[in-house]
Amino acid sequence: TIASIRQSGGMMPDERWAERRATAFAAGELAAEIDLPMVSMHMGFIPRSGDSRYATVLERVTEIARHFESLGVLLLSETGQESATQLLQFINDVPTGNIAVNFDPANMILYGAGDPIDAIRILGRHLRHVHIKDATHSTQPAVTWGEEVPFGQGDVGAAALIAALNEVDYHGPLTIEREANDQRMTDIRTAIESLRDAIES
Repeated sequence: TIASIRQSGGMMPDERWAERRATAFAAGELAAEIDLPMVSMHMGFIPRSGDSRYATVLERVTEIARHFESLGVLLLSETGQESATQLLQFINDVPTGNIAVNFDPANMILYGAGDPIDAIRILGRHLRHVHIKDATHSTQPAVTWGEEVPFGQGDVGAAALIAALNEVDYHGPLTIEREANDQRMTDIRTAIESLRDAIES
């Protein structure tokens, strides 16, 4: 559930921090070894800056970012669990300068974290990777999940997504991600068609 992930996900849980720090460090070291320029992860729900826990999450992510910086690897935070303005503030507060965004428009909808097209305009210069993924809104945004659907069949808006990415001059990867359903290859083909239509329109 969204509530359980709020408690257990990312860098927040104290009892998981040592393990997750070690996993993140190992991922960065492997990326450097095989010449991958960036590693993406979910930071978990980043508290608002006025929350007493914000400093803890900032300190932990900064520690990971500094290690990645020493390896020449970019650290990407995947969107979805906080609003674009919250994520932007967090990125600006991390002092290393090597943290950017893996943008997942469907996650914004699934978590009820805001409009993904507006988020692109807010986070634009920080985008380094984009998931091609779609979803429909929940009847209780930020409380219960929306539903992941094949790209082009949900509330993201394929043409609007491509237009917004062009608007912020994004030229990085567009990676189709499909995590639900048991017809994923068919859904990926649907996504390819929707993506082509959106690019050509």
